[in-house]
Amino acid sequence: MLNAARPSEAFNAALFDASPSNALAHSFWSEYLPRTWSACWHLLFAGTNDDREKLTWKERFSNMSAVVYNCHSSEDEVLELYSQTPEPLTGGTSSKGRYSWHKQESYKGRAANVSLAWAATDWSGWGFRTKWILQDDHQVEVNLYSPAEANAKDPDELKSDTVFPLLPTSMNSSSISRTTLDEHLAKGIPALSNAAGRVAVSLNGINDENMANLKNNGGGRTSGTLSNRWLHSDLKDMAYFYVESLFSDIFVEKGILK
Repeated sequence: MLNAARPSEAFNAALFDASPSNALAHSFWSEYLPRTWSACWHLLFAGTNDDREKLTWKERFSNMSAVVYNCHSSEDEVLELYSQTPEPLTGGTSSKGRYSWHKQESYKGRAANVSLAWAATDWSGWGFRTKWILQDDHQVEVNLYSPAEANAKDPDELKSDTVFPLLPTSMNSSSISRTTLDEHLAKGIPALSNAAGRVAVSLNGINDENMANLKNNGGGRTSGTLSNRWLHSDLKDMAYFYVESLFSDIFVEKGILK
């Protein structure tokens, strides 16, 4: 795998991080318990033979463990996580779009709440169910449940009475086709782990190589904000003089591509 824009939890469930301190947890949800998140909804159906249990990235690609070699870069800017929920233009001065993968996950379900709605989806995700209330003589749209109200709900209630919108409704079924599940993962269920192209997935049978450690001849970038990092697609953007080890040691030797 090269520049793998897939959640690392899809290969190693231990990398799934359902904690409010996780940078991938949307800041608007910081006071809501993880059990109320769409990314954790699947946990409420664990062991029930209900396909809603599969609405998670965890172990989605675990059967690839015997055949995958993960060439990641801990310095990749496109797959890098921002310290908090990024704004639409955060990191926008980067040539390839710094924090792009983080934004992709943060704006699942947020189409109604950001100015750049075209860059978001309205599929569950980090969106909220809402209601209209009368405030100062005019109607105002607010979250259906406050953090206190949502956190007071028990797991059985949250199975059907969710804090996030069950959109599209195809996610709320005990029998969901593989194609539909995949679509919900792509557009609605946020990742709670780094992209595999940024970190080692460290599962038995999967090999990992940090390309950031394979710079030759000092690396090819000595100036700019991101300095001498191994950035997204440097394996092809940098001259062979600077990336020779990746090709000779990893692709040719370990990959047996002689």
